[in-house]
Amino acid sequence: MEIEPNASKYPDKKERQFKISFNTWDNHQVMNCPICNCEFTHITEVSTFSRKEDEKIHLETNINLKDKKINTNVVEGHGNNPSGRRNGLILHGHCEEGCKFDIEMYQHKGNTFFNSFFKGVKEFNETK
Repeated sequence: MEIEPNASKYPDKKERQFKISFNTWDNHQVMNCPICNCEFTHITEVSTFSRKEDEKIHLETNINLKDKKINTNVVEGHGNNPSGRRNGLILHGHCEEGCKFDIEMYQHKGNTFFNSFFKGVKEFNETK
């Protein structure tokens, strides 16, 4: 049984889940790369998904932190929203070892879920 109706939208992602972990540095939590555990990570883009519970449409907002560009779209159906029913958030980033990753956050019945996925290898001459 799948708790989240949108979980099957990325069939290849279900094969291997990566875990988010943290280190402590100077009384602050430092997020490690969910792929290789490198502690030097960079968030490059944020995607938010705003939906009233079970509504068929939602507002997707993408914020490119490097280029300082924002775009919004009204999306019908799931789109990229990690939640099949409510709001969602995706942090897009990479680590200094070259892993690209997405960290998805969404809620279901009072629980907040986190999933992280390998998105490829960053070439350090890339702009994003």
